[in-house]
Amino acid sequence: MDIVCDSSSLISFVQTCNRPIFYRLAEELNGKFIIPTEVYEEIFLTPLKIRWLEASALRLRQMVEDGIVEKRETKKEKTDEVIDIANHIFYAGGKPLKLIHKGEAGCLGLLEEMDTKVLLVDEKTTRLLIEKPKKMYSLLKKEHKEHISINKKMLEEFSKRTREMFIIRSVELLALAFEKGMLKRYGKYEDEAFKANIYALRKNGCSISLKEISKYEKIRGWW
Repeated sequence: MDIVCDSSSLISFVQTCNRPIFYRLAEELNGKFIIPTEVYEEIFLTPLKIRWLEASALRLRQMVEDGIVEKRETKKEKTDEVIDIANHIFYAGGKPLKLIHKGEAGCLGLLEEMDTKVLLVDEKTTRLLIEKPKKMYSLLKKEHKEHISINKKMLEEFSKRTREMFIIRSVELLALAFEKGMLKRYGKYEDEAFKANIYALRKNGCSISLKEISKYEKIRGWW
């Protein structure tokens, strides 16, 4: 099974020292982690020029060279189309809200053209826009003083394009790795390592609530 990845999840895994899990999961899933051109640019081209980001970029580049992560060329017009639709769904004070960027749009555009419909993304906005647009609307009303309105035509078009997509986060991949025994290197501290890594992923950008974490802490064998 191939999985299309946004930069948020890849960075979360690399910055929490969980990169080896990707290698074992690629074998377990008999697939690849795929990134569109836009994500490649986000996690390589710019970070390699910034010293404090360079280490993560080098680790990610090694994953590409090892064939674990594969870059796929995307059509610019497809990416621009997704951006135009997604960023004209919600309006604050009559002005469209920019909710997704090129990386996320590249992932969604790529998924439209692939057999796989699995998207790995830690960023909350994209996930809510696909899975729970009503909740997205409620959050926007709390965040903005201006009146929030919805372009129903754009929302329907976006929902039609993404309705078959299945969203996972880095924490779900970590849970799968845990269930498959990929954290046994921690020995008797395996359970503690799993829990600690969940918090580490959250700290590094994975959108997961404390309530969700408490469920992970109580349940084993859920996958």
